[in-house]
Amino acid sequence: TLKTIVIPSSVTSVGNSAFSGLKNSGSNTTLIMLGETPPTFANNAFGKNKDFASGMTVIIPTAAKSAYSANGYILSSFVNANSTYGLTVSNPTIKVSSDGETTGNTATLIADVPTGCTLTAVSADPNIATAAVGEDGGTITITSVGVGETTVTIKIALNDASYTLLEKTATVTVIAADKEKKTLTVTDRGVG
Repeated sequence: TLKTIVIPSSVTSVGNSAFSGLKNSGSNTTLIMLGETPPTFANNAFGKNKDFASGMTVIIPTAAKSAYSANGYILSSFVNANSTYGLTVSNPTIKVSSDGETTGNTATLIADVPTGCTLTAVSADPNIATAAVGEDGGTITITSVGVGETTVTIKIALNDASYTLLEKTATVTVIAADKEKKTLTVTDRGVG
């Protein structure tokens, strides 16, 4: 039984009977839409198998939620608060105390993690900064440890690790330029 269907952002339309060969596997299937512009679907893209789509999970980019949930769009009934993925940096620059301490200052990244997916964050150099996913499963706290620069790799993937929805690298810089202007800066460098 097919478990995951990925529709790349380059797909602009899904034709007649594109999914008609899938027999009653909708409840076991995750449809991942990578494009921020929803493709058009032929009215019978799912063929005569109306039950296929009934239990299907649809995952979409956060930025495209309004487009995918538009009234009349074939997938609109599947779009909800637990079906989006994305990443934002909420406080990218944090002043570090002027007493020479560089540890314990944090930056927070907020991720939209759909149901059935997991968020991970790994620091390349935990001697400069650590990264931890919060208990809510959608918040990453980056904590300064020492002066320098490192990267944090952030991934949102299906729970079974069969597909990575999003992978980004954040550059974390802890600078001790002078005693008044030490900062922890996180910049987003998307790789996917």
